[in-house]
Amino acid sequence: MVDVEVQPPWKRSYYFKPGYLLPTFMARNTIETLVRDFEIRDGDVFLLSYARSGTAWVNTILTAIVNIDDLSVIEKTDIHQKLANIEAGPSSGDPDLEADGIVVPKSFIELWINDKPSPRVLQSHLQTDYLPKQFFQKKPKTVYIRRDPKDVLVSIFEHHKSAKYHVPVPWDKYFEEFLKGNANFGSVFEHTKKCAKYMDEPWWLSLTYEEIKKDTKDAVRRISKFLGKNLTDEQVDDVVRVSSFKEMKKSYETSATPFYKEKNAGAWQRKGMVGDWKNYLTIAQNKEFEKVYAEDMKGYEHLMYKY
Repeated sequence: MVDVEVQPPWKRSYYFKPGYLLPTFMARNTIETLVRDFEIRDGDVFLLSYARSGTAWVNTILTAIVNIDDLSVIEKTDIHQKLANIEAGPSSGDPDLEADGIVVPKSFIELWINDKPSPRVLQSHLQTDYLPKQFFQKKPKTVYIRRDPKDVLVSIFEHHKSAKYHVPVPWDKYFEEFLKGNANFGSVFEHTKKCAKYMDEPWWLSLTYEEIKKDTKDAVRRISKFLGKNLTDEQVDDVVRVSSFKEMKKSYETSATPFYKEKNAGAWQRKGMVGDWKNYLTIAQNKEFEKVYAEDMKGYEHLMYKY
């Protein structure tokens, strides 16, 4: 466990608690006050995931399903409003971010989320300990996405190079820190284990990135049924179309502000591949990863990826 006073392994991150790293545009005060006291409305849908686990993709699927009668909302809504994490902002106060022109004056809750019309799709990468207090009281419909942690490692590593609110990190260094749980949003293994507690709840739907990728239509039908929506075959096809890699990339180009494009070029759509980790991990790294993975997931073997 890393001491909270220890210097983070790279800039633009901080220790929210010992061993739990967050990017600096996700402010401590926002999480401890606005997030914890956040008011959940009837009809809100939560999307929970560890970072880089297909969040933007599934957010688009959910947004399309709840707005099935007006899919133009996908293109009309600015992407950073559409994909706003409840824990994000303000970014001001970090001189490193300010020097690069990245300043968000308020929390995303204050800027956009509070004013979103219902039904809202709300997303978070936080561990369950830090979700709104009302989350466990009202138990809103929640979709949880997990992804092969090796692919998560690769995607976050690349995200550090493309999103300007992060900093590039050498591969060997990032690999080492990731296995310690020293990545933004903490340990991916710990995130999975904390979410495991709720996977059998009727208000919680668990899916993997890989099964959605394998049969997106089936995933859309399962999510729709879970949300109480009876979509026609044509509507399912529409959801699959607007959430495709090609259409999401197009939507980013048409709905992102110039500032957002400049600071986050290529940050959301990269490859969308399954198994890209094979192009990054050496034989030794793969062996080390699987050793740590097995140790950290003891008692949760049913949630482990098999290689």
